[in-house]
Amino acid sequence: VVTKIETVLAPSEFEPTEKEVAEYQTGQNIPRYLDIPRLEVHARVRESAVDMNTLPMPNIIYDVAWFSGSGMPGFGGDILVSGLSYGKTKPGIFANLDSLENGDEIIIERGDGEKFTYQVADLQIIDAEEAENKLSGVQRRIDDKETLSVVTVRASEDGGEYDSIVMLRATLK
Repeated sequence: VVTKIETVLAPSEFEPTEKEVAEYQTGQNIPRYLDIPRLEVHARVRESAVDMNTLPMPNIIYDVAWFSGSGMPGFGGDILVSGLSYGKTKPGIFANLDSLENGDEIIIERGDGEKFTYQVADLQIIDAEEAENKLSGVQRRIDDKETLSVVTVRASEDGGEYDSIVMLRATLK
């Protein structure tokens, strides 16, 4: 069970080239890309593991971390991913995650090219102090459907301290 979010002090702000993104590979059932059409997000999904109940954050603001101990797309479980809203000087991949609404779509493409579309069903913004008590709630399926859970920490646009957490859950369409 995840109860904390990893602190990333200085994530890289070097944006990968289109070629680097296009050539990115994963195992056939492993998430490869995450797309959010409404936000014009297309990101590589990096495999990560939870250490000591702490959800990892990617070390590049343009990537997404997938918790390898969670579900895989197409297998009926709960898939858990995380990303950054801001680096020190630039917005991260999830800078506008909190603007999504119920019904918005998120697409995960696996390494084998199969795509899975999820619809936003729940979005919560919680204070950083409440995170330890509420993070475990993001790891549950909704209505017994395959669920994608997305977590990011929010910070001011000037790269200031992270002050709250966005927890989003979406169900397989």
